[in-house]
Amino acid sequence: MPWWLLPAIIAGIFAVATIVLLTWDTIMDWISGIKQQVPNARVAEIIKTRLASGRVRVYAGVFAPKFLGLGEKPVAHQVWDEVEQLDQTASRNTTFGQPVRIKL
Repeated sequence: MPWWLLPAIIAGIFAVATIVLLTWDTIMDWISGIKQQVPNARVAEIIKTRLASGRVRVYAGVFAPKFLGLGEKPVAHQVWDEVEQLDQTASRNTTFGQPVRIKL
């Protein structure tokens, strides 16, 4: 390995992607984009958890009916990790550990 690559490799190991502010519009835009790609998607779920670092992790999933309408299957998911802050709407619309279900 060339010696000049070492600083880049070390920096890459310690780099953590942090989202300073996650907005409700960002979450809903992602869900809307999936709905356009998967027209039979019927519901989305959003859940937030607190990380040991004090930051927040937000999960979102979009679901469509299974064959013959027996339950739901996931069609897409997104994770926003290491979020420092949610905007007012996102904070108000979500509770830690409790999924929010949105009909599409």
